[in-house]
Amino acid sequence: MVPVEFAWCMDAKRPVIAPQLAPALTRSTVASYHNRVRTSFSWSMAVFVVVLAAHATAFQSAPTAPRSRAAPPIIQTPASAKESANLRQQARTALREKRYDRAEALLKAGLRIRLQAEREAWQLFECELALARDQAARAGLTAMRLVILTPDSANVGAALYWAAKAYEALTRPAKAEELYRECVAHPSTPKNLRDAATKRLDAISRSSTTQATTSSSSPRAGASQP
Repeated sequence: MVPVEFAWCMDAKRPVIAPQLAPALTRSTVASYHNRVRTSFSWSMAVFVVVLAAHATAFQSAPTAPRSRAAPPIIQTPASAKESANLRQQARTALREKRYDRAEALLKAGLRIRLQAEREAWQLFECELALARDQAARAGLTAMRLVILTPDSANVGAALYWAAKAYEALTRPAKAEELYRECVAHPSTPKNLRDAATKRLDAISRSSTTQATTSSSSPRAGASQP
């Protein structure tokens, strides 16, 4: 049976459906159709492969999000003088190893202790840590706060030493010399700090003498020149 397509035809009276023969399906038309399908399919596959490769390349070259650093562990406030001393020993070890962030974290925890003597010991450690980090102003402020606010403390002599060190780092030798003398004379100063302060006084004195000699000889040297 031959397939037909219907087309509308109009005569003078009424529409009539006239059958029209479809084109014959020959071997050549079938082959042509298959060739067109094969060609379009090949192009579609090629485009798909190219797009897929582009997406894969973009995915591989996309920058990965940086991994978030783990938060440092929370250091608990020491509950006793023994815990505070152990924590301060860890802080001193971190200071010697120049792990300043670790030392600062331990210091922050130690300063929260309620025991006054331990808090003052942590303040002295803060002076030492600040000087190691080239923060002389911070060290001097912390030391002088301890000297002024707690004049009867057993740590005043040590605080005077660190205050003198801070002023020396701030290139104020006259004030540093004054504080070193107070440190040497104060009864609460430990022997090792008193000896260290005495050595610094000698060094400052020699430096002052050398500068005075140089300044006094400069005009005479200039006058001797023709």
